[in-house]
Amino acid sequence: MQTKRLFIAAVPETNVLRNHLEAVKHNFEGALFGKWVEPNNLHLTLKFLGDTDVVLIPQIIASLQDLFGENFTPLAFAGLGAFPSVHSPRVLFASLSSGGDILIKLSKDINARLFEIGIPAEKKAFRPHFTLCRPKEFNFHNFSEAIEKYDKFNFGTSPGFSVVLFESQLTKSGPIYTKLQ
Repeated sequence: MQTKRLFIAAVPETNVLRNHLEAVKHNFEGALFGKWVEPNNLHLTLKFLGDTDVVLIPQIIASLQDLFGENFTPLAFAGLGAFPSVHSPRVLFASLSSGGDILIKLSKDINARLFEIGIPAEKKAFRPHFTLCRPKEFNFHNFSEAIEKYDKFNFGTSPGFSVVLFESQLTKSGPIYTKLQ
């Protein structure tokens, strides 16, 4: 069986987050050490499919065809957060102050449609966020101070987003994303 590592993502239409990423990285120097997302790879994962049989790709595309492409719902980015918590961050992310409700609905719709073709639905509740960094180590005091600076920080608003099916190839220098649909 030939597989491809797939995910479905929302990609903002503007460089709203990209424009602030270097400043955020600078403010977190000495606070965390980890893998920052490359600016051209910033996205919000709506559904991670993982290693998927290539035979299913046409069915996935057909099931979601009307969802792919542009969506003109604005996404407003404000504040930073950490999963699972600021005391034990495994993900540093940018939060949404508006537009999250449509992304939650979209994620549920994607899960329901893919379930109909045999792809398991997510068990965890979907929490819309844009991953900025995956910390390997962190200094709690410095991290707390840095994240507090961005508590209510307004990154700006993207006038919309695109829904995309990506293939992800993992390499030593980071993932390579290829748009499939």
